[in-house]
Amino acid sequence: MDWFGLDRAQALQLCSERAPTHRFTEGARTIEGALIALESITVSPQMRPCL
Repeated sequence: MDWFGLDRAQALQLCSERAPTHRFTEGARTIEGALIALESITVSPQMRPCL
């Protein structure tokens, strides 16, 4: 993501839009969906540290 000047939320958006069409097996799509779901938790406003 750093190469393209994207922050975590932008990279997650890009992956969630493009990646599912590039996996050939159901298992790969399932794992990918789980990883995208986990990453979406880390970029949610509720998970940001309180200042």
